[in-house]
Amino acid sequence: MFLLFPGEWHNYSPDPSTGWEEHWIGFEGQSIDNWVRNRLLTPDKPVLRVGIHDEIVNLYRAATEAAMEQKSGFQQVLSGIVHHILGLAYCYDRNYVFESSEVSLINRAKIIINEHFKTIHPQAIAEELNMSYSNFRRIFKEYTGLAPIQYIQAAKISKAKELLTNSPMSIKEIAWQLGFENHEYFFSIFKKRTGCTPAEYRRITQGHI
Repeated sequence: MFLLFPGEWHNYSPDPSTGWEEHWIGFEGQSIDNWVRNRLLTPDKPVLRVGIHDEIVNLYRAATEAAMEQKSGFQQVLSGIVHHILGLAYCYDRNYVFESSEVSLINRAKIIINEHFKTIHPQAIAEELNMSYSNFRRIFKEYTGLAPIQYIQAAKISKAKELLTNSPMSIKEIAWQLGFENHEYFFSIFKKRTGCTPAEYRRITQGHI
């Protein structure tokens, strides 16, 4: 993570052969000034070694959604997200040398799944991580408690809950949007994991019981 302080000229770019996906957020305020005053954030150390953590990526994604939707109180939501990101970054940087390569690989796999859960297959994730599938599956389940395919299904169900609650999309449209083979299979997986059908979940969360 790069920290750019006010008025700093900067120039940076990724390795041309790999590229990168960039997330950024600007912030200022009294609490941030206190961080700088106490040297928790300092121009002397502008790079924080955060490793690969899906939690930070998800926080950036949440900040983007809050900024785009601009619902009442979104400034306070963004402020909270910024402080959460900085707190995690500070913690991860301080403990970076203690993070094992296996943890880094699993966190990278979780990010891949959360960004591409509609179409990604476990074997493709293992290939991207340069691991055999059997080894990847064993390590992933050891650290998350779920096999990769179960984790992918859980990510789909989590997104389905969000769409059922907050979007006007039909249940068939949601099933297609999330990459399920057909809506009957979506019904089956959703009920198995939540204990209710998608329609029942929508009625409950929208207050129409």
